[in-house]
Amino acid sequence: MQCQYCKKEIKDGAKMCKHCGSELVKKETLKDVLLPSKKSGKKRNWKLRIAVCCVFLLGAVLLMVHTSNELIFCEKVDSNLRPVNPAKAFTPGTITVLLRSDSKFETSSIIFTTYNIDGAMEKIIDRSELEVNADWNAVAAPISLYSTGKYKVTATKPNGDLFAEETIEIKG
Repeated sequence: MQCQYCKKEIKDGAKMCKHCGSELVKKETLKDVLLPSKKSGKKRNWKLRIAVCCVFLLGAVLLMVHTSNELIFCEKVDSNLRPVNPAKAFTPGTITVLLRSDSKFETSSIIFTTYNIDGAMEKIIDRSELEVNADWNAVAAPISLYSTGKYKVTATKPNGDLFAEETIEIKG
């Protein structure tokens, strides 16, 4: 073994260099901290291990929720697919629902399903499939709601994967 300061040969496992008198410090790697050797018998810093694991888990969660999809109810959309007069409550009639994503849809169609919410019961009142370009990340579709009440609209891929869901109220 060599002294990390004066580079002269010293006895393996020495705590101090007999040549320069420097205190020798073992260089620990992340592997040494997270996976201590059974031979050493030393207790490793458990707080550091937990912190590293938490950082890893947080990164994994952020990757999973990276894609943000949203449904927006509005009167209409402009030529750049921006919502005009978005709201959560409308009067009876035809409303535009805008699905936006921060990534490509990666599907050739999106299914919009409208549910009437009556207390704890949800009843499908409309289901329409809209053809889209897989490279798109926004699309608008009309929905017709002529009765007052609460409704839920979902946007899914044909395989059932949910893009987004949102509730809306129709007031008389």
